[in-house]
Amino acid sequence: MAEQLKKQSAFPPCHRTLTLFENGQPIESKLVPNDAFIISKAKLPSLLQEGNVFTIDELLDIANSANRKIAELAKIHGKQLVQK
Repeated sequence: MAEQLKKQSAFPPCHRTLTLFENGQPIESKLVPNDAFIISKAKLPSLLQEGNVFTIDELLDIANSANRKIAELAKIHGKQLVQK
């Protein structure tokens, strides 16, 4: 039994990894959850508009977080919040 535990890998049998390269050499790898994705900041608004990416609860969490951050930054910078 102990030998079998030693043989088991630290990685799950099916996994995704994200590898960071610097000067063509891999310097770091991390496990990535199956529901994770990478997107540029510029593409985020259009991704939020798509109907099949986020649930309503996820969109509400995102909206609440964004609104809190906007209010915090506006207070720091002394700006009045104006909705477009």
